[in-house]
Amino acid sequence: MDLTKALFRGDRVIWAIFFILCMFSLVEVYSASSMLSYKATVRHFDPIMRHSTFLLGGTLLVIVVQNINYKKFSTLGFYILIFAFILLIYALAGGMKVNDAQRWVSFGGVSFQPSEFAKLGVIITTSYILARFQDESHASNNAFKWVMWIAGFFCLLIVKENFSTAFLLFAVVYILMFIGRVQFRKLFVIAAVGIGFIFMAIYVVPSMHIKALEKTRYTTWINRLKEHDNKKEAKLEDLKITDKNRQVMTGKIAIANGGSSVFGMLPGNSQTRDFLPQAFSDFIYAIILEETGFLGGFFVLFLYFVLLFRVGIIARRCNHAFPALLIIGSALLIVFQAIINMSVAVNLIPVTGQPLPLISRGGTSTILTCIYFGIILSVSQYANACENTRKMIAAGEMSPEEAESEEVEEQEENY
Repeated sequence: MDLTKALFRGDRVIWAIFFILCMFSLVEVYSASSMLSYKATVRHFDPIMRHSTFLLGGTLLVIVVQNINYKKFSTLGFYILIFAFILLIYALAGGMKVNDAQRWVSFGGVSFQPSEFAKLGVIITTSYILARFQDESHASNNAFKWVMWIAGFFCLLIVKENFSTAFLLFAVVYILMFIGRVQFRKLFVIAAVGIGFIFMAIYVVPSMHIKALEKTRYTTWINRLKEHDNKKEAKLEDLKITDKNRQVMTGKIAIANGGSSVFGMLPGNSQTRDFLPQAFSDFIYAIILEETGFLGGFFVLFLYFVLLFRVGIIARRCNHAFPALLIIGSALLIVFQAIINMSVAVNLIPVTGQPLPLISRGGTSTILTCIYFGIILSVSQYANACENTRKMIAAGEMSPEEAESEEVEEQEENY
């Protein structure tokens, strides 16, 4: 029992959400990939064993990261940004091309996406800058400038090959700036410029027929948006399954099979997993709805919102801005990515390629999501120490003056 407490420190609700998502992942990834692996290889359990290894390694990483004092993340963030910058440049210059997107790098047979590390570094650095440079009533101009330079620069590096990741990252940074008390007029200008840029990219630039943009990822984004928009007026012949719409149409069939019932077809009984591309990754939520029905689909969505709600409670307990902003940014990245993935699966938005955090099969995404959980658990221990101090003040065991002493503050920050 003592060993368990020593290993799994931090907020118990966060740990519970983490393990439940892992269990969902193991069941659904095995179900979604079992038949394909059976047909493709003699070693039928290789895919799920590989995924289990990533989850186990990720769990160990959570345990390690949760023991890092939150103050050290501010320094680590800058090193991560440097590391991500080098890898992003390498990926753009000569990275691996997967599904027409040059966003992967490979070293020693290990492939990963540098954009995942960029997201982590930008969130940590943004949280630190917003916490460090505060005036009496709002974040200073220097804070705003530095955040915009850093976030804008890395989003520009990412957007060429991965628009959805760049959009997700900047959306989280934007919300952090709002929470970090950046002046409203500046946020309004950013929103106006962003909407104008998107309008130009979708409606103006395509009409210019620029040859340099042909056969690029930009054309892919525009085509996906047009195809998604045209589905509102789809004719009968448009409902036929083709190579272009196979993911979306097969995902709809999966949802129709089980999503309309309470319990679905039950795990292992999916009828579309063999025909749905990326059933174990981008479209795993469609398989979850098919096999566990409305109840399972709602429960997974509910878990992500509980995570965000719980992080909000932890953030309110923190006595300093940096740890509060850090865990809010980490949770927002996880939850927003989950919402994007689910929205794609149920055909609310065009296909983006964003995996379902901690559930979809994947290497980089799984490891980075575990790091976010480790950061949240690390800060939760500091928040608990702050809460214990407040309880002691309320019980009369400590005066407010004593609580503000350097000794008590040091004890809180050292957990």
